[in-house]
Parts: sequence; structure tokens; C-alpha cells
Amino acid sequence: MKIGKKSVLIFGAAIILVLLCINATAETVTDPTGDVYHYIWVEGDGTWSWTASSTTKSNIDIKELTYSSSDNILTVTLKVDGTISDSAKNIYTIMYNASDGIYLFTYSAGTGYAIGTGIEDFMDFKMGEVTASGDTLTGTIEMFGQGSVESFMGITAEYLVDYTTITDFENVEYYADYAPGTYAPWEGTVIGDGDGDGDGDGDGDGAGDGGTGDDNGSPGFEVLLLLAALVAVIILKRRK
Repeated sequence: MKIGKKSVLIFGAAIILVLLCINATAETVTDPTGDVYHYIWVEGDGTWSWTASSTTKSNIDIKELTYSSSDNILTVTLKVDGTISDSAKNIYTIMYNASDGIYLFTYSAGTGYAIGTGIEDFMDFKMGEVTASGDTLTGTIEMFGQGSVESFMGITAEYLVDYTTITDFENVEYYADYAPGTYAPWEGTVIGDGDGDGDGDGDGDGAGDGGTGDDNGSPGFEVLLLLAALVAVIILKRRK
């Protein structure tokens, strides 16, 4: 599969921007269920804001995120509370950042895609595979080396429309989950509390105070979703 230089450049620049905003995590991330949030226009405030979802979204509700490496092959998994969806309204993304390489895994519309870029030269890239079975998404890719892991995260999203038709990812309604939850854009600046079991501050433990705010996302969050969507669009175009 070939990718245009422009797409690779966008991938490299955007992914580095995102990773500047996060820190290292452990090998396994366990995420509580019932912590999906809703990005929605709030008429009273006149802003796009996050609120705990009042609707069950088990197909994007992350339970666990893991990574391992063997014989220079990186394997990542993402598990949800329901089933990985093949709908074009859903997108699943895993990002793994090491000292010598950055790797993005995405799955959407029934197709998986993985790409890695070297830290020294992001035009030096590798391709991998992503598959889904039941509640689990699995990605594999050859690593650039045995560099230490610096960050690891997963994002799932469900849009109200086919995301390949979306032109403005910062101003569109959707649901999302984020692991580790500490990096969620709704953390600490959330309106309302919905009927889910994450009652306000987005940490998934139901201990929040339901505070208000007009947060539009943590640095790089929309960039990452846009990047994942770009990759997904490339996949769909290649399939046609």
C-alpha cells in the first residue's frame, strides 16, 4: 500500500504535536466502564462542551489497553465493553510513542491500518496490520528499534454521521472514550453529569462534582482524531 508524501508529512507533524502533550504510561492501562463522554453544542453557553454520556456506548467504552514487544515486533491491544464496530461512524485509535519511533494504529469501517515513523526522520516509515475480533482490537508492526516507551494511549469515538464526510472535527457532535483517562479533554472541565457512572470530572470513578466549563479539548486531542480520520479516509479510498 502506498501513501502520498503529503499524507505522511501531515502524519509526522501532527503526531509529534500530540505527543509533546503527554507523558509515559505503564504496559497495561485498565479503564473503567461507563466513562464515555459526549461532545455537544450547549445552547445556553454558546459553546461546544463535554458532558458524561446519558446513553450507553459499550462499543467504544474502553476496558483495557496493552502493549508488548518481541523479536522487534510491537503488539498492541484495545478492548471495549461491547464489540468493536465496523460502522463508518466509529473510529478506534491507539498511539505508541518510543524514543526511536512513533506508531499509530487505527480501525474504522471494518478496516485496520498501522503506520510507524522514525523519530530522526519521520519520512522513514513502516506499515503494520490491525484486526478486530469481538471486543478486541489488535495491532502489530515492526519497530524501529528497542527504544524506551514514552507514551501510550487509546481513543475511541462515535460520530452521529459517517466521519469521512466531516470537514470540521472541532465543531461536530460525537461520543468518545480515552485511556488513560487522565488525558481526557473533559478532565476537570465538564458540564453536567449525564446518567453514566462517571459523575462529573471524567475520571470514571463517579466521584466528580459535576462542575461546569467550556473546555474544547486538551492540547492535541482534536488533532489526533483528525489524524486518525485522515488515515481512515486513505484506507477507504484505497479500497475503492
